[in-house]
Amino acid sequence: MTLFILDAFQKAFGGTPDEKTVTAFAGAMDSGMRESTIVMEIYRTKREISEGGNLNNQNPGEAVVQRLRDMYRRGIR
Repeated sequence: MTLFILDAFQKAFGGTPDEKTVTAFAGAMDSGMRESTIVMEIYRTKREISEGGNLNNQNPGEAVVQRLRDMYRRGIR
């Protein structure tokens, strides 16, 4: 986990991610996902929220983690 990811999350959502989200970010990096990909998904989630998107009753951290899981399953790293 890098400070760059934590800083991007804080700027996007105004707070620090919870422990589950931080653990998921670290796991994504350990599995080969690039830092820039994680940051990109943070800002995509932020954009979706600002456009009135439905997060399926998830908080922003859970929504970002779900996006990362979906990307991992599709082989995008």
